[in-house]
Amino acid sequence: MSEPMKNVILIFLTLFPILIYPTFLDYSFTTTKFFYLKWMTVAIWVYILWQLLRKNLTPRWNTTTFLAGSFLFLIALSTLFSVDPSTSYVGASGRLEGLIAWVGYITLFLFVYLFFSEKEDRRLLSYITFVSGLVAIYAILQHFHLDFLPRTTHAQGWARSYGFFGNPNFCGSYVTIMLMIGMGFYLSTTKRSQNVYYFLLLSTLFASMLYSSTRSAWVGSFIGFLFISYHVYKKKRLWKKWIALSFSFLVLFIGIGLTEDGSLVKRTFGLVEEGKQVIEGNQHAGLSRLYIWKNALPLIPEYMWLGSGPDTFAEVFPDRPEEKRIYFSGNEDIIVDKAHNEYLQLAVTMGIPALVMYLILVSTTLIKCMHILQNLNYAQQSFLEAGIIAALIAYVVQAFFNISVITVAPFFWVLLGMLNRKVTKTEHTTYSTGFLNLNEGK
Repeated sequence: MSEPMKNVILIFLTLFPILIYPTFLDYSFTTTKFFYLKWMTVAIWVYILWQLLRKNLTPRWNTTTFLAGSFLFLIALSTLFSVDPSTSYVGASGRLEGLIAWVGYITLFLFVYLFFSEKEDRRLLSYITFVSGLVAIYAILQHFHLDFLPRTTHAQGWARSYGFFGNPNFCGSYVTIMLMIGMGFYLSTTKRSQNVYYFLLLSTLFASMLYSSTRSAWVGSFIGFLFISYHVYKKKRLWKKWIALSFSFLVLFIGIGLTEDGSLVKRTFGLVEEGKQVIEGNQHAGLSRLYIWKNALPLIPEYMWLGSGPDTFAEVFPDRPEEKRIYFSGNEDIIVDKAHNEYLQLAVTMGIPALVMYLILVSTTLIKCMHILQNLNYAQQSFLEAGIIAALIAYVVQAFFNISVITVAPFFWVLLGMLNRKVTKTEHTTYSTGFLNLNEGK
């Protein structure tokens, strides 16, 4: 695969978080990122088809490409038999996570899996973490209404930071991923200047996550932090660095909490209390999530095999104004267009087979990655792999309370592609077992 095409992908992913049209206000975020992802996907497949015609690429299959291809095939079938095929093809208004978006996700996954090298992985990760620091700074400014770009209509009075993602929850899920990758760089570097750089970057990212007040991101990041901490515990040389970073996080949490009149502490303890109420079956708990989940679960038997169609949750979710008034602070006109649980969303809109294929792809990747972690006791540089794995773990945890969105999901799929390639190498296979093989000597 030619270097120019790889560089195009690298530039695209690096700039993706900040690719917006601020002058278009309510269409600044999701719509513009959908536009860029769509045409990037077209460009990739045009190039691949061109290489196939020139016989520089040979189609081949392995388990990873079979799972990804099967998942995409099921999404296509779900779109074909959708309750609203046009919506499933493009996506619902404001969400745009239809078939086009999913083709984009899987395309990025396959491209990184098949054609990137570990050197290119590191280069891409270093670039996107740098940009994440700029995004985090802007998100912090947003909290204090010092942001210099026009706000969307619904965000005029928000104190919660939403960065360049249009929603604080989406900003939180993005920061969760970048925080874990940043931790991997921080632990793998040995240069003093880089130590300082990543320490400041991580502190900034953590502060922006607190200002987003996204509790699902807090939970995911905490699990990812514990995962990395477990492996740091086995390497005493890193204890000092890890304690310093942990202390920084603690100071930021307390400091920001005090300046915000204890709102962070209240939201933290509120999360624990709501979790207790959810377990006890209180429908008023979990910011209306339990209400959505309880009404969404009965939809699964009806749409078990192919789902209602990508991004059609709003069209099949029961419209009960009297219940909405109770669970949505008197707002009976609110449109419930997502399940606020990525796995439930997949089950309802794409069907159980698609959900199972997705879970197999993700879970087998994470399970096989445990072999990679065996090297952490011997090579400090390997902690970057731990950071990537932690990012995936943190994402799948927060996704239990959050949703997949076009502004963040591409990064998850790119990381999944990286890890699948690392697993392939660990199992002593070669690119000749891939879906596309670059013919040498051409």
